[in-house]
Amino acid sequence: MRFLSISTITLLALLLTACGGSLDGDKETEPSVPDTDVPVVDPEVDVPIIDEETGKASYFSYEGVSSDWITIKGVGAVGTDEVATVSFKIADANREGIEGEVVNFELINPPTGTVLAIDTATSDENGLVSTLIKSGYAAGSVIVKVMLVSDSEIYKSSNKLSISTGYPVQAGFTLAKENHSPEALESITSNIITVYLSGGVNLSAVPDGTTVYFSTNSGRITDPDRNRDFCTTVGSECTMEWKSTKPHVVGYRALITAYTDGEESFTDSNRDGLYTQGEAFTDINGDGKYTGMLCSKEADTAGYCVRNIIELSTSAQIVISGSDLSCDFTDEAGAPITEVDLTTATGSDSVKFVVSVSDENNNIPPSDTTISMEVGNGELEGTKKSWTVIGKVANSFDLSVTLKREAELNDVVKGNATFTMITPKGIESFCSIPVVDDAAPVVAP
Repeated sequence: MRFLSISTITLLALLLTACGGSLDGDKETEPSVPDTDVPVVDPEVDVPIIDEETGKASYFSYEGVSSDWITIKGVGAVGTDEVATVSFKIADANREGIEGEVVNFELINPPTGTVLAIDTATSDENGLVSTLIKSGYAAGSVIVKVMLVSDSEIYKSSNKLSISTGYPVQAGFTLAKENHSPEALESITSNIITVYLSGGVNLSAVPDGTTVYFSTNSGRITDPDRNRDFCTTVGSECTMEWKSTKPHVVGYRALITAYTDGEESFTDSNRDGLYTQGEAFTDINGDGKYTGMLCSKEADTAGYCVRNIIELSTSAQIVISGSDLSCDFTDEAGAPITEVDLTTATGSDSVKFVVSVSDENNNIPPSDTTISMEVGNGELEGTKKSWTVIGKVANSFDLSVTLKREAELNDVVKGNATFTMITPKGIESFCSIPVVDDAAPVVAP
């Protein structure tokens, strides 16, 4: 049985009265004036229809998991777990939890050894049911399915839960720099270094508190408090600060190296969450054997992998760029040029050349250095006359320019293409290359 709300009845009464009718079926001879004391109901508003049949199971909602990931059995850092609680809610059509419903749980394609500690449960007064997942010795993703015993058409699956060793892998060890080429040759400049970690065959998160150590061959690197040579992860990442203190290394490229304990990476071809003989892996120590906690005890005993952790490392360079900039000019083939020849006798109607800008140590200019161009003879092909240096590890910042003959020749037969470079600290440098072309023909009087 279904019944209408009071607001719906009020709306019908108003409509019938306005049309000369009434709820009891009597028809009036003249339309009546609606009672102004009756509240007006907006006909565009959806008036809810209440389902009298409450308390009947309608659907499951996924309520979450106690942890997004857990470690494999017998392995893991402080603060990690080998179990996780997954919860669902059984509700009626009005979203109210239902007590006393019996449900079954099952795992969908779990890693080897992962089990459910609770296969069946009965919903509590809020409609909640939970199960407990216990990890095995293999890594991978876990999905839990819950199904109503009284109606198998009502079921729900959880989001993926990840099971890993809790250690990072080499493929998931990344070092990033805030600035690839800071203007740091003659001043102490800071540069933020961030390390990102992930682990397992699915490159999942690593535990908060994972320690990463750092070293450098030039300058100084410390944690943000400036008293340690390591950082600890929060959310699978942590940061350090590098400063360009002297003496500088030969070549003016500082090498930052990060170290941590972890595992070699491998390709889980058969997707069993364990290293299997013959699967490709990153051989860090060159012993020809996979080293990591996803080597099963049986495989370790057989001798084709090593069940242990190993030191991981990753490195990145920072260019210690100077402020005194200069240019080299070459043609498209890389041969040096000393002028741009647009004459009809010895040159071309257009010339494309490369400008290579570098600092006093033949390194790329500081990141965000601006370069602008002024043309004193010939015409620029295109409209681009300014550039900004994008930081990277390189010997120079290269840009291409094409100059062409003027549409109408003038009396200027030689001028310069001039380039102005301004570093982030405001230091200016200039370079130029001569541009020659033909003079305008002499008109006879």
